[in-house]
Amino acid sequence: LLTATTSPVKWVRKAGVYGLGDASPLSGEVLQAIVDRLQADPSVYVRSVAAGALGCLGRRAIATGEGRSLVPACLEALVQSLAREENRLCMSRAQGRSIKFVRPTDDCDVCEGAGVDFGLERFKPVRSAVRENALWSLVILCSHGAEVLGPALEPTVLALKAVIRRDENPIAVGLATDALNRLANLRPAG
Repeated sequence: LLTATTSPVKWVRKAGVYGLGDASPLSGEVLQAIVDRLQADPSVYVRSVAAGALGCLGRRAIATGEGRSLVPACLEALVQSLAREENRLCMSRAQGRSIKFVRPTDDCDVCEGAGVDFGLERFKPVRSAVRENALWSLVILCSHGAEVLGPALEPTVLALKAVIRRDENPIAVGLATDALNRLANLRPAG
Protein backbone atom coordinates (compact mmCIF):
# COMPACT_ATOMS: atom_id res chain seq x y z
CA LEU A 1 0.00 0.00 0.00
CA LEU A 2 2.86 2.38 0.72
CA THR A 3 4.25 1.78 -2.77
CA ALA A 4 0.79 2.35 -4.26
CA THR A 5 0.64 5.87 -2.76
CA THR A 6 3.45 6.94 -5.11
CA SER A 7 2.05 5.40 -8.30
CA PRO A 8 1.79 7.59 -11.41
CA VAL A 9 -1.83 6.34 -11.70
CA LYS A 10 -4.18 8.36 -9.50
CA TRP A 11 -6.60 5.46 -8.94
CA VAL A 12 -3.74 3.36 -7.58
CA ARG A 13 -2.60 6.25 -5.33
CA LYS A 14 -6.18 6.64 -4.09
CA ALA A 15 -6.46 2.92 -3.37
CA GLY A 16 -3.13 2.91 -1.50
CA VAL A 17 -4.13 5.88 0.65
CA TYR A 18 -7.56 4.41 1.33
CA GLY A 19 -6.12 1.01 2.23
CA LEU A 20 -3.62 2.53 4.66
CA GLY A 21 -6.34 4.59 6.31
CA ASP A 22 -8.65 1.62 6.54
CA ALA A 23 -6.27 -1.05 7.81
CA SER A 24 -2.81 0.20 8.75
CA PRO A 25 -1.47 1.07 12.16
CA LEU A 26 -0.25 4.66 12.43
CA SER A 27 3.52 4.80 11.98
CA GLY A 28 5.89 7.51 10.85
CA GLU A 29 6.20 5.97 7.40
CA VAL A 30 2.43 5.63 6.95
CA LEU A 31 1.81 9.14 8.25
CA GLN A 32 4.38 10.62 5.86
CA ALA A 33 2.92 8.77 2.86
CA ILE A 34 -0.59 10.06 3.63
CA VAL A 35 0.57 13.61 4.41
CA ASP A 36 2.56 13.70 1.15
CA ARG A 37 -0.62 12.88 -0.79
CA LEU A 38 -2.67 15.40 1.22
CA GLN A 39 -0.14 18.17 0.66
CA ALA A 40 0.87 17.67 -2.94
CA ASP A 41 -1.24 15.24 -4.94
CA PRO A 42 -2.60 16.86 -8.11
CA SER A 43 -5.88 14.96 -7.69
CA VAL A 44 -8.61 16.44 -5.49
CA TYR A 45 -9.96 12.91 -5.17
CA VAL A 46 -6.68 11.55 -3.78
CA ARG A 47 -6.24 14.54 -1.43
CA SER A 48 -9.79 14.11 -0.11
CA VAL A 49 -9.21 10.40 0.56
CA ALA A 50 -5.93 11.29 2.30
CA ALA A 51 -7.77 13.74 4.57
CA GLY A 52 -10.25 11.04 5.52
CA ALA A 53 -7.48 8.48 6.05
CA LEU A 54 -5.84 10.67 8.70
CA GLY A 55 -8.99 10.57 10.81
CA CYS A 56 -9.19 6.78 10.52
CA LEU A 57 -5.51 6.34 11.35
CA GLY A 58 -5.75 8.67 14.33
CA ARG A 59 -8.88 7.01 15.69
CA ARG A 60 -7.24 3.59 15.41
CA ALA A 61 -4.07 4.86 17.12
CA ILE A 62 -6.13 6.27 19.99
CA ALA A 63 -8.01 2.99 20.39
CA THR A 64 -5.01 0.66 20.19
CA GLY A 65 -2.27 2.90 21.55
CA GLU A 66 -0.08 2.03 18.54
CA GLY A 67 1.07 5.32 17.03
CA ARG A 68 -0.85 7.43 19.54
CA SER A 69 2.05 9.89 19.85
CA LEU A 70 1.58 10.69 16.12
CA VAL A 71 -2.05 11.81 16.50
CA PRO A 72 -1.05 15.49 16.96
CA ALA A 73 0.85 15.27 13.65
CA CYS A 74 -2.35 14.02 11.97
CA LEU A 75 -4.16 17.07 13.32
CA GLU A 76 -1.39 19.41 12.19
CA ALA A 77 -1.57 18.03 8.65
CA LEU A 78 -5.35 18.45 8.59
CA VAL A 79 -5.13 22.04 9.86
CA GLN A 80 -2.47 22.86 7.25
CA SER A 81 -4.73 21.39 4.60
CA LEU A 82 -7.55 23.72 5.65
CA ALA A 83 -5.22 26.67 5.07
CA ARG A 84 -4.36 25.46 1.54
CA GLU A 85 -7.55 24.04 0.10
CA GLU A 86 -10.16 26.35 -1.38
CA ASN A 87 -13.89 26.02 -1.86
CA ARG A 88 -15.08 26.01 -5.48
CA LEU A 89 -18.44 26.90 -6.95
CA CYS A 90 -20.40 23.66 -6.82
CA MET A 91 -20.10 21.69 -10.03
CA SER A 92 -23.82 21.69 -10.82
CA ARG A 93 -23.86 25.49 -10.93
CA ALA A 94 -20.43 25.87 -12.52
CA GLN A 95 -21.42 23.50 -15.32
CA GLY A 96 -25.11 24.47 -15.52
CA ARG A 97 -26.11 20.79 -15.14
CA SER A 98 -28.07 18.64 -12.77
CA ILE A 99 -25.80 17.16 -10.11
CA LYS A 100 -26.51 13.79 -11.77
CA PHE A 101 -24.71 14.93 -14.93
CA VAL A 102 -21.70 16.91 -13.70
CA ARG A 103 -18.32 15.96 -15.08
CA PRO A 104 -14.84 16.09 -13.60
CA THR A 105 -12.80 19.12 -14.64
CA ASP A 106 -9.14 20.09 -14.70
CA ASP A 107 -9.67 21.79 -11.31
CA CYS A 108 -11.58 18.95 -9.69
CA ASP A 109 -11.61 15.27 -10.60
CA VAL A 110 -14.33 14.22 -8.14
CA CYS A 111 -17.95 15.31 -7.85
CA GLU A 112 -18.11 17.45 -4.74
CA GLY A 113 -21.90 17.63 -4.63
CA ALA A 114 -24.40 20.40 -4.99
CA GLY A 115 -23.86 23.58 -3.03
CA VAL A 116 -26.41 25.30 -0.85
CA ASP A 117 -26.46 28.78 0.63
CA PHE A 118 -29.65 28.44 2.73
CA GLY A 119 -30.69 31.86 1.47
CA LEU A 120 -28.12 33.51 3.74
CA GLU A 121 -25.76 36.13 2.36
CA ARG A 122 -22.79 34.71 4.24
CA PHE A 123 -22.96 31.32 2.53
CA LYS A 124 -22.26 30.54 -1.11
CA PRO A 125 -23.03 27.39 -3.15
CA VAL A 126 -19.43 26.20 -2.82
CA ARG A 127 -17.85 22.86 -1.91
CA SER A 128 -14.46 21.30 -1.28
CA ALA A 129 -14.19 17.55 -0.82
CA VAL A 130 -10.76 17.96 0.73
CA ARG A 131 -11.82 20.63 3.26
CA GLU A 132 -14.94 18.69 4.19
CA ASN A 133 -13.04 15.41 4.66
CA ALA A 134 -10.34 17.19 6.67
CA LEU A 135 -13.03 18.67 8.91
CA TRP A 136 -14.75 15.30 9.25
CA SER A 137 -11.44 13.81 10.35
CA LEU A 138 -11.10 16.63 12.88
CA VAL A 139 -14.56 15.74 14.22
CA ILE A 140 -13.41 12.13 14.60
CA LEU A 141 -10.23 13.08 16.44
CA CYS A 142 -11.83 15.79 18.57
CA SER A 143 -14.36 13.19 19.71
CA HIS A 144 -11.64 11.77 21.94
CA GLY A 145 -11.18 14.96 23.96
CA ALA A 146 -8.64 17.75 24.15
CA GLU A 147 -5.83 15.81 25.83
CA VAL A 148 -5.40 13.56 22.77
CA LEU A 149 -4.58 16.59 20.62
CA GLY A 150 -1.48 17.48 22.65
CA PRO A 151 0.48 20.34 21.08
CA ALA A 152 -1.98 20.45 18.17
CA LEU A 153 -4.82 21.61 20.44
CA GLU A 154 -4.35 25.37 20.09
CA PRO A 155 -3.76 25.44 16.30
CA THR A 156 -6.72 23.09 15.83
CA VAL A 157 -9.03 25.29 17.91
CA LEU A 158 -7.88 28.41 16.04
CA ALA A 159 -8.43 26.73 12.66
CA LEU A 160 -11.90 25.52 13.65
CA LYS A 161 -12.86 28.98 14.88
CA ALA A 162 -11.65 30.52 11.62
CA VAL A 163 -13.78 28.10 9.58
CA ILE A 164 -16.82 28.84 11.76
CA ARG A 165 -16.35 32.60 11.42
CA ARG A 166 -15.37 32.91 7.76
CA ASP A 167 -16.06 29.85 5.62
CA GLU A 168 -18.67 30.28 2.90
CA ASN A 169 -19.46 26.55 2.78
CA PRO A 170 -22.20 25.78 5.34
CA ILE A 171 -21.20 22.10 5.44
CA ALA A 172 -17.67 23.07 6.47
CA VAL A 173 -19.04 25.43 9.12
CA GLY A 174 -21.25 22.66 10.51
CA LEU A 175 -18.37 20.19 10.70
CA ALA A 176 -16.07 22.74 12.37
CA THR A 177 -18.79 23.58 14.89
CA ASP A 178 -19.27 19.89 15.65
CA ALA A 179 -15.52 19.36 16.20
CA LEU A 180 -15.17 22.42 18.43
CA ASN A 181 -18.28 21.47 20.40
CA ARG A 182 -16.82 18.03 21.10
CA LEU A 183 -13.61 19.59 22.39
CA ALA A 184 -15.51 22.02 24.59
CA ASN A 185 -17.80 19.40 26.10
CA LEU A 186 -15.64 16.32 26.48
CA ARG A 187 -13.77 16.39 29.76
CA PRO A 188 -11.00 14.04 30.88
CA ALA A 189 -12.08 11.38 33.37
CA GLY A 190 -11.95 12.67 36.94
